Amino acid sequence: MCYLKPNHLRVLTYNIRHGEGMDNRVSIRRTAWVILSSGADICGLQEVDKWNLRSGMFNQAKKLAELCSMNYVYGPNIRLAGISLYGCAILSRYPIIKCCNYKLPGSGEKRGFLKAVIRLRTGKIVFFTTHLGLDENDRVTQVQYIKEIISSEVKPLILTGDLNEEAGGPAVKNLLAGNLLNCLPPNNRTPATYPTPSPAQKIDYVLADNKFQLKKAGVILSTASDHLPYYADLLIDR
Repeated sequence: MCYLKPNHLRVLTYNIRHGEGMDNRVSIRRTAWVILSSGADICGLQEVDKWNLRSGMFNQAKKLAELCSMNYVYGPNIRLAGISLYGCAILSRYPIIKCCNYKLPGSGEKRGFLKAVIRLRTGKIVFFTTHLGLDENDRVTQVQYIKEIISSEVKPLILTGDLNEEAGGPAVKNLLAGNLLNCLPPNNRTPATYPTPSPAQKIDYVLADNKFQLKKAGVILSTASDHLPYYADLLIDR
């Protein structure tokens, strides 16, 4: 476990693949253990099921929150068979006082941009998580829409997610041009996050505005999903 000072945050982004590990077994308890053992204070999660037969008909966000003793919000983007939902979630050790799930444009699978306003001991922050599309043109359009949303938000602000693109791609480059810090380990090494168990691409991100200082970042080794969880330790500079 990681216990940080009151003005520090450990942030995690994790595409959980509805709890399906590399052994093809779905276990939300295993996913919860990865999150809990990471010591994360706030998590942005992607590919989260709700009432889906393939994952045992759980409300996965709620179950993860219960197992990790955290608060949560869920942003469904896809409805299957009239009942099953699929989308993103945010878990937080701190109170979530407001949330909103924005629908992103695009021609492929429906995507969303989930927002939570979180009350820390030092004040409020705005936290986002997203899962961008597989098509490059869709990602470019989605990022432009995301930039419009965050441009009107107050700081401090953190953005996490599976962006389905490496840092040199046009969508991510555009997002980083908005003065968001790409939270990387020392010397700007770029640890790959996908696919498990032999990752070759870094497509999972923690981005933060200039109200934060980066102390540490990296991947967490796990076979609980086809993505590796990625964390960043941030110092709130007020």
